[in-house]
Amino acid sequence: MLDAPVYALILENPYRYSIMLRVLDPPPEGWHEIPYLDPESVERRSRYSPTPMDEGYPMDPAGVPRKLRWESKKPLPDVVMASSVNIVSDDIRSTSESFEPGVHQFLPAETYRQKDPTPLAHYHWLIACRRIDGVERSLTTWRQGLGEFWERAGEDSRLVLSLKAIGAAHLWRDPYLLGYLFCSNALANALAARPHLGWDFMPFEAA
Repeated sequence: MLDAPVYALILENPYRYSIMLRVLDPPPEGWHEIPYLDPESVERRSRYSPTPMDEGYPMDPAGVPRKLRWESKKPLPDVVMASSVNIVSDDIRSTSESFEPGVHQFLPAETYRQKDPTPLAHYHWLIACRRIDGVERSLTTWRQGLGEFWERAGEDSRLVLSLKAIGAAHLWRDPYLLGYLFCSNALANALAARPHLGWDFMPFEAA
């Protein structure tokens, strides 16, 4: 059983060799130009992120790719990734929705094998649509550097998250911790029960 209060979900290849998920209909203007669903609600956009899809804002479904090719004979894990964005199975979508119904986007991503026109599986781009500035500054010894992003200040520096700021959230992005997808202890344990998950769990201190 996982016992840390907060985890970051980190992609983990369940196989021993490199596998590839190819996007068959990439965005014509590039990944960084995929449109937000409500551009006026965007308070902070990172020029350092590969795509706005991992910044915690809802995206315009019309601008998101819908076709992927799984270039392996192995079974699809529950979680794969393309352009730094998590792509999850319907079971992972259901698990997440059972904790926070209607909060996050799960945009369709049909997955195919090479030369097979029939979809192999119905997957979803996971767009976490909750943003929390969740660092407990009074206890944290990391520093804020370029772009105000938190970074290690030394080998023994400490990053502590705020339970008060996180509240009852189960899945979120932090606008000042680039690249991390955070989840609660409860959601982490529900996900960890899945075989061939495709995520590892990085524990974080919280107070």
